[in-house]
Amino acid sequence: MTITEKVTQSANSTLFTRYKEGLFYKCYNEDVMIFVKKVKNYKVSSKFVKRAREKVYSIGFPASEVDKVKF
Repeated sequence: MTITEKVTQSANSTLFTRYKEGLFYKCYNEDVMIFVKKVKNYKVSSKFVKRAREKVYSIGFPASEVDKVKF
């Protein structure tokens, strides 16, 4: 799955998406803001992605955080 597809899926307000990458999960854009406001305050990374033609916000968090909260 490409970063563009992940960003597009995060724009869906009815679904919280997170992607397993090794031992951690990662979420993007709108889902980042939901996670930071409702679960735990993490440092948000941002970078401009040429393929997506926009600034992409992301966070990575351990799988144990997923077990604590029901999305």
